[in-house]
Amino acid sequence: MQTMAAESPVILDPFTRYIAARERMLPGDLIAFAGRGPVSDVIRLVTSCPVSHVGMVLHRRDGPAGAVVEVIESTSLDGFAGVTASRMSARLLGYDGSLWWLPLHPRVRERMNEAALVAFLHAQEGKPYDAVQAALAGIHRLGLPGSREDWSRWFCSEICARALVESGAVRSLNASQVTPAGLIEWSIYSDCYQLSGVAETLPRFNSMAPSARSVEGFV
Repeated sequence: MQTMAAESPVILDPFTRYIAARERMLPGDLIAFAGRGPVSDVIRLVTSCPVSHVGMVLHRRDGPAGAVVEVIESTSLDGFAGVTASRMSARLLGYDGSLWWLPLHPRVRERMNEAALVAFLHAQEGKPYDAVQAALAGIHRLGLPGSREDWSRWFCSEICARALVESGAVRSLNASQVTPAGLIEWSIYSDCYQLSGVAETLPRFNSMAPSARSVEGFV
């Protein structure tokens, strides 16, 4: 009896995918990362989600070779652990893992003050990474007490969630209790466009209301 060969995984070309998407990227859109390594593996195990890190589109401007997109994150990059901005193309091509672009839904953009979002994010640049709050957010997702908001330091999903609150895109909530997996569950996006890595879907994407622990539909 002949057996069917297993299908080979589809590996996406990040350059082609990014070129096709960059003209449509706007401030406030989320960039989701699924890294490789022990820390990412632990996050994946705790949250049951491949996404272990998130950033946010800060700017998009026209350049001689097409749109130039800048993304802001709280992460460890180039010897600094904290809030930093960099070109999306550099992050994409230098990242060992998978990335997704999650554009905000037009109805969310209607109520969002984009200038307020960008100003808030710029004001956080250079602040240190908050490893303690990141750990407490994971504990909160498991149903245990979380932590109070602290804006002197940031972890990745915390700063993105707070920027959305500051802009009016979502209602007030405790951003210090929001994990990367929780943030991609918020039903505020119009699409899930994978930029790199082995093609896969994100579990529970865009399925629940924005909250520290998501609960129901929103958009």
